[in-house]
Amino acid sequence: MTPHPDSAQTHESLPSPGGVLLLGEALADSFPEHTVIGGAPFNVARNLGALGLAPGFVSRVGDDALGHAIAAQCAAFGMATAGLQIDPALPTGVVDVRMNGSTHSFHIRENTAWDAIDSTAAVACVREAQPAWIGFGTLAQRDARSRAALYGALAASPARRFLDLNLRTLPAGGVSNRELSETSLALAQIVKVNDEELAQLLGWFGRGPVTAQQDFASPDHLGAIAALMQRFDIELLVVTRGAQGYAAFGRSQHGIAEPLAQGSTPPVQVTDTVGAGDAFSAVLLAGLMHHWPLATTLARAAEFAAMVCTLRGAVAVGPAHYAPWRAQWFGTGSTAGHGSATAGARPASPIQRHAA
Repeated sequence: MTPHPDSAQTHESLPSPGGVLLLGEALADSFPEHTVIGGAPFNVARNLGALGLAPGFVSRVGDDALGHAIAAQCAAFGMATAGLQIDPALPTGVVDVRMNGSTHSFHIRENTAWDAIDSTAAVACVREAQPAWIGFGTLAQRDARSRAALYGALAASPARRFLDLNLRTLPAGGVSNRELSETSLALAQIVKVNDEELAQLLGWFGRGPVTAQQDFASPDHLGAIAALMQRFDIELLVVTRGAQGYAAFGRSQHGIAEPLAQGSTPPVQVTDTVGAGDAFSAVLLAGLMHHWPLATTLARAAEFAAMVCTLRGAVAVGPAHYAPWRAQWFGTGSTAGHGSATAGARPASPIQRHAA
């Protein structure tokens, strides 16, 4: 693979106008016994591709075996790849995943290709793609180069913005998670966090420190959420709570967040939880794109995330695994299109076909 002279070589296919584009890290998750391709925005894009939505994806990989594997995954899962840059010098990113039973922790290697996303190429890709939605997170902003690329891409597009916060440990001495969260929240209309991240945000920007499980959805908690949403002009806040399910909040005119929907997590035999939040985000974006009712969207997102918990790693081996979901939700075994699906009666979940 020969790098472009400006070090921002990209692959060629573009997403359909009016679709979704993800921007951020693409990397390899190195488990003790094997390595799989990952990265939160890449996982979201790959799930959307497997569901037939042909998402765009802007990132940067090395000119190495892992970078080649990521490019191959893009093609296999039907992802538009015009934004996948090839770095001639920096390696593809790697995350060392340490397992503790069914839970996990991460060590994210520094100074890798996705830290150096080229801003000019990213902006050009977004302008040409004309997405209706752009999804992003905080981790890819840890380096000033990729941070500039993200902010430039957002400024170049009128697309609506979806933030999956995805807080991770950042390199010492650099930008902080609080700084990145403050900027990112101000850039997004729709925000998805887990309960621990919500507690952290309320501690930073709300009415004082809270814990992830402290009086969830109590009047005081709803007031603090409303203040957070008001401060950053957030339209919809979705909170995932692991085994306890999920909740979504809108803003009321009375200083208290309005609970819009909540539900439980389908019980499955958990293999690991890697990528479950990314799977939830993918279906949340699919629902937003196709104008599904919020309750339907979140229930489907929870079902899909539960399925991913039965896998080893963040996604299935190939897109054929997702055929039941495409058939149930979009009435097709191949592509879903943009904005063409209707919610109708909620179908039976295909999760039983995949649960271990």
